[in-house]
Amino acid sequence: MISSNIENIFIAVIGSMIGSFIGMLSYRLPLSMDVVMKRSACTKCNHTLGALDLIPIFSWIISRGACRYCKETISPRYIIIEIIAAFLSLYLYHKFALTMLGILYFMVSLSLLVLIITDLEHYIIPDSIQIFLALAAIPIAIISHKSFADLGIAALAGLACGLLLKI
Repeated sequence: MISSNIENIFIAVIGSMIGSFIGMLSYRLPLSMDVVMKRSACTKCNHTLGALDLIPIFSWIISRGACRYCKETISPRYIIIEIIAAFLSLYLYHKFALTMLGILYFMVSLSLLVLIITDLEHYIIPDSIQIFLALAAIPIAIISHKSFADLGIAALAGLACGLLLKI
């Protein structure tokens, strides 16, 4: 599928915005922090961030990786996650377009990204993400015409691996 530069930019921007959410989620989930109602704040000075501080990729570059308020360094993890999500969204868009299967694979890919980050940083694999991944197998099976037995076994195996790692 060939798409225009405008489409690519749009998909990458949306991907980086979702990547910004993924960065926040992967930071807050292991710390049992609110992921919905709490406003974003500097992790060093706790100053609530404004809209200009939250533009994916560009805010980190413009601020040279430092908080505008306390001047402390902001981890490059945020920009790395946003860039990965932007490229992931472009790849999946070119592979599946804006189909339901493409959107499901994007959600699964981002969930796996959360798992990878939280595992690398905290040695935690959040149960809520594992359960989402197991449930995502149902619509994927329906849309891709896979047998429920095959996907059920795969989902249970993935869930079991994650749960066994807790032992």
